[in-house]
Amino acid sequence: MEKKIGVTLATYRKAKKLSQIDVSERLRNYGINVSNAAVSAWEKDISYPNAHQFLALCKILGITDIYNEFIGFNPDDPLAKLNEEGKAKALEYIGLLLLSEQFQKQEAKVYHMSCT
Repeated sequence: MEKKIGVTLATYRKAKKLSQIDVSERLRNYGINVSNAAVSAWEKDISYPNAHQFLALCKILGITDIYNEFIGFNPDDPLAKLNEEGKAKALEYIGLLLLSEQFQKQEAKVYHMSCT
């Protein structure tokens, strides 16, 4: 089930105890100059933020799982079919894998060549 963008934005904003003015001011840190009236219009689904504005809003509001928050069930998420206990166990196992350092990605190395 697809969720309304505005309802989700407003819910997260209110949970963070931010006003629409606060959000518009924080957007300025991302080079986005919009009024609180624009934020209000987004929350009422009168208009929609562009991609840059949307991603900045998600960062400000702490929305990390954009797919699930705005679209719903993500069939590509391997944890999606697990209950909360199963998700916790899977994340615990992932934590152990990371601690082992055996399966971590290797950092890319940059070699500088001199022309002499």
